[in-house]
Amino acid sequence: MRSVWLVIGLSACTPNTSSSPRGPLSSGQASLPTTGDTATGSSTSTFTLTTGTTSATGSTTGDTGPDTGLLAYDCSRPNPPVGPPQGTDFVTEEDFDFDPRGYLVSQKWDNIEGLDSYGTVKVFAANVGSDPAGLRVLSTGDLAVAQPDLGGVLWIDVDTGAKNNIASGLTFPNALAADSRGYLFVSEYTSNGRVRQIDPYTGEQWAVAGNFDNPNGIELSPDEQRLYISEAPWGGDGQIYVVPRINDTTWGEPQLFFTPSSGQYYTIGMDVCENLYIVDYSDGTLFRVSKEGVGERLLSIDTWGSYSAVRFGNGIGGFERTELYVTRRAELYRIEIGIPGKLPVYY
Repeated sequence: MRSVWLVIGLSACTPNTSSSPRGPLSSGQASLPTTGDTATGSSTSTFTLTTGTTSATGSTTGDTGPDTGLLAYDCSRPNPPVGPPQGTDFVTEEDFDFDPRGYLVSQKWDNIEGLDSYGTVKVFAANVGSDPAGLRVLSTGDLAVAQPDLGGVLWIDVDTGAKNNIASGLTFPNALAADSRGYLFVSEYTSNGRVRQIDPYTGEQWAVAGNFDNPNGIELSPDEQRLYISEAPWGGDGQIYVVPRINDTTWGEPQLFFTPSSGQYYTIGMDVCENLYIVDYSDGTLFRVSKEGVGERLLSIDTWGSYSAVRFGNGIGGFERTELYVTRRAELYRIEIGIPGKLPVYY
């Protein structure tokens, strides 16, 4: 068990918008791991990453084919047994992610901080707002944070701590997802809620889908050709929809994909075989849903909590790709799934 802590809180502030974003749509470079793992390359070129006894080659942009890199997996084999939930001594807030430097990134007080498995803390940005929600690492390694109280999304330069508002005028922006092309996706947690696609380096927006009843969790398929959306209406049972991608910024009609028997599911995780992982917000029951829409109950983490986010490890710094991490904020659990999570967008 790791004996390090990431303690979370809330505060209020006004973001600094004095600096401009960088990334694959401009001219920046992603900072790759400097401790434990080795990597060479830039945000728009191929690289080789070595983590322990496994290695991968890939690209941080445009690599949306089969997962033939780190921990390639035969999806035709039967699903392996799932391990029991194990505590980690990490505490997150509503959302978290893993970055290419080996940090688990989440909110702490009014900061966005990273904590690695050695106990090293890195402050990526201070004064991020009173109630950050969704958090995602972009394909450059930079960060995006949804700010429901401000109706916008904040971009964070991880090297300088500079911040920019990259979207505004949204109604309760909540969950985030990112793709390897550099795009960001955000759900609006409200009745008749929308899912929007954003270019975080220009601020341009496109509609993905709308008229959802409190959409929350969003996640792309491993080939980034389908976007899954969890609908979590107040006082009602959740449903999962899927939206097909027509081209980079054009999307088809939403289709009902899966309806759990009961409960509310605010979050979605994804493995390389396009299995979805959803957890009931209140009782911690974890389900796996195959890409054919067949669901199976895996386990119950605990009988109470606020289970708001799930995320596979990225294979860096001890956060294994076959482990699913689930937060109820007061505790971050890890569960050995045996199937790797889909490749992170910065590979």
